[in-house]
Amino acid sequence: MNTKGVKFLKIFLPVLFMMYLGAIISFTHVHIENGVTIVHAHPYKDKSEHHHSGAELQLLHQISTILLTGTIAFAFIFKIARLIISTFTIPSTYSICQSSSKGTFQLRAPPISACIF
Repeated sequence: MNTKGVKFLKIFLPVLFMMYLGAIISFTHVHIENGVTIVHAHPYKDKSEHHHSGAELQLLHQISTILLTGTIAFAFIFKIARLIISTFTIPSTYSICQSSSKGTFQLRAPPISACIF
């Protein structure tokens, strides 16, 4: 990509994000349809004349919702598991196999006598 395109994107993308965030903050409203409360955001003129069909509500919900629950749950469970494991394990003071030539390229595995059991 040329430098003009990169400069344009460096300005355009943050401005687009700020406009999107501003629209969500400014135009968030609630609909109660058949006993279900639906919260979404988009610009509208008159509040009393503002209605959506079922397909429109579903589309607005999908546009304004980002689902990261699986990733967040996995990261949370992983951190808890790491904390539990580190709590109940004894930290090692030395490595299992010690090598005398650190940082060199070895063509074979170290001999068995170099390993500490």
